Amino acid sequence: MTREAACRRQRGMTDANTPRERAVARLSAKDSPLRQELSGLLFDHVLDRPLSDVLAEDDLVALIPELVDERLLRTLAENLVVPASARIRASLAEADMQLGDTLPPASLEVLQALMRDGRGPRFRWAMGAVDAGLVRQLVSPALQKVLIQFTSKVPMPGGPGGAEAGADGASRSRRAGGIAGRLGRQMQKSAEQIAGVGRSVMGGLGAELEKRFQEIARDFSDTAVSELRRSVLETLRSEEGKKLLEQIAEGAVAHILAADLGEVLEDFSRVPAERIVDLLVPAVAHNLAGEVLPGVLRSEVACVLEEHGGRSVRSLLEQADGLARVRALVLRAADPGMLALVRSEDFAAWFDRLVAEQ
Repeated sequence: MTREAACRRQRGMTDANTPRERAVARLSAKDSPLRQELSGLLFDHVLDRPLSDVLAEDDLVALIPELVDERLLRTLAENLVVPASARIRASLAEADMQLGDTLPPASLEVLQALMRDGRGPRFRWAMGAVDAGLVRQLVSPALQKVLIQFTSKVPMPGGPGGAEAGADGASRSRRAGGIAGRLGRQMQKSAEQIAGVGRSVMGGLGAELEKRFQEIARDFSDTAVSELRRSVLETLRSEEGKKLLEQIAEGAVAHILAADLGEVLEDFSRVPAERIVDLLVPAVAHNLAGEVLPGVLRSEVACVLEEHGGRSVRSLLEQADGLARVRALVLRAADPGMLALVRSEDFAAWFDRLVAEQ
């Protein structure tokens, strides 16, 4: 470009002489109707093209798994998804909202109807995921400890009662351990039921002794739940308890992963898709019309632009090592549409106006 041409371009090319310069001048004017018409032509033409122009491309299907590989997904997750989720949680926490505030009356009505209907997933495919035998191993020591504490308070024949009651504490512990083994699968039994077992064992020992037994059972029942909870926590913190928890978790995961996918999908399809739409569509519209969600979205977009706004689509494709393949695919897919555009009467009329003399 000559110095004179550069000066004319810098001044807005008001004195352009060549056809090319006049065309560029008309398109680059501040409020150029020709430029706006061209944008409209391109937009309308793209929307009018059949999906087969793009989706029929075999290379597109092959290109997607090549671009969306594990490296790209991890990069996107670490750089965008994880920070965004943390920011969104913080924004919503500051909003001082209840969960019900996110649902309009129409969605609440659908949700209540779904709850009354009882047609939700049954999760039968998950039955047996938790090994009952491992749970008994985990809980039995705590239950045994609680029962030993209970039996140590029971007055036994030949002793004054309390911690020293009975002939031999070790023998009583063994008896309590036996009781724990038999009752390990009946943790929900109350202390009163244990008292009934004790009365049947000690039948005929006298009304006063039975009354004392009932008093001890009643007093113990007041603290049995907290004692059991404390004992279970101690077991969970022990090395043996941690190993049992790991086995339970591993077994549950293995059981669920072995479930038939069709059965799982069929279970969740018990809730009609139409009802889910009736629930979610009003909820989304309700939140978009409010103040909290649009504010969160504006803040999130601002954060993303501040951090990544300088990046181009080219840089993203280069990071995925797919720029050349994507460019070739897009050009090949766009060429038939571009050919149809330049052959159209609308484009010809636009071009005539572009090159026409002022």
